Amino acid sequence: MKTLKSVISVLLAIAIVFAAAMSVGALTEYVRGDADGNGVVTAVDVTVIQRHIVGIETKSFVKIAADVDGKGLSIVDASAIQRYLVGLGNPYNIGETFTYDEYELPVV
Repeated sequence: MKTLKSVISVLLAIAIVFAAAMSVGALTEYVRGDADGNGVVTAVDVTVIQRHIVGIETKSFVKIAADVDGKGLSIVDASAIQRYLVGLGNPYNIGETFTYDEYELPVV
């Protein structure tokens, strides 16, 4: 009985450590609108989105950051970034850092 309690205690400790490691490692920081992943939002990000939409390969592409409106990647995202760059509003918080939990399921 004492051995069983020890085994259960060890397994529980392993499960707790594993769960903590998964939750800490799952969060990733992005800059909203930074489609090329260089840390800043520029006109290059608009071009990267446009190229991705039409199927032209790019050196780097960060889809989660490129989808600024959260409705799936489209020309709307590129247009929103263009408007942000020329100072015509920022309803999607473009340029701000956000975290994304890759293990969290999206709400549909």
